[in-house]
Amino acid sequence: MKRLMLKPLLLGLLSATVGAAVAAQAQQPPADVVLTNGKIITVDGKFTIAQAVAIRGDRFVAVGSNADVNRLAGANTRRIDLGGKAVIPGLIDAHAHLTRGAETWTTEARFDDVASRKQALDIVRAKAAELGAGRFVYNLGGWSYDQFTDNPTPLTRAELDAAAPNNPVYLQFSRCCAFMNGKAIDQGAVGGARRRWQTDRAHQ
Repeated sequence: MKRLMLKPLLLGLLSATVGAAVAAQAQQPPADVVLTNGKIITVDGKFTIAQAVAIRGDRFVAVGSNADVNRLAGANTRRIDLGGKAVIPGLIDAHAHLTRGAETWTTEARFDDVASRKQALDIVRAKAAELGAGRFVYNLGGWSYDQFTDNPTPLTRAELDAAAPNNPVYLQFSRCCAFMNGKAIDQGAVGGARRRWQTDRAHQ
């Protein structure tokens, strides 16, 4: 008899709880913005990809399906159909790579997508000819010598001397170290060469 009475009691408590949650949601002001039909990259513990997100003020107030999020929209809510596009969390680049890259990209001897060691040295040779004797030939990373299919080993001082005999060469490898030719080393070893390169770059 007690079991029979317990079941309706539990159902009643569950209904009351759900009803209270729905009522509380209804009492909240509508979202200012809802984004739907997208790929919301939540970066939660499961790296969940959701369909939609609701924003009120400067807060995300809901993330989930289109149906769930649309319930939070009101008459004045701005609705944005993402059309399958992705939404990612805000990113902070403390090193300002984009700014730095834009500043020097056109003057660097870039090795992006270069699969040949010979081609990389040809790029150094061409940049030296373009800049003229005495000017620094450089790049600031974004490559690795193991991308050279013909010889995936570190560049040598002798190779860089041959490619640019009249220019100091400073090639930063994968942001950990740099390869320099004799003229760059003669500018004052590693620290001095980098300072001279920075000064030279400012005048390019």
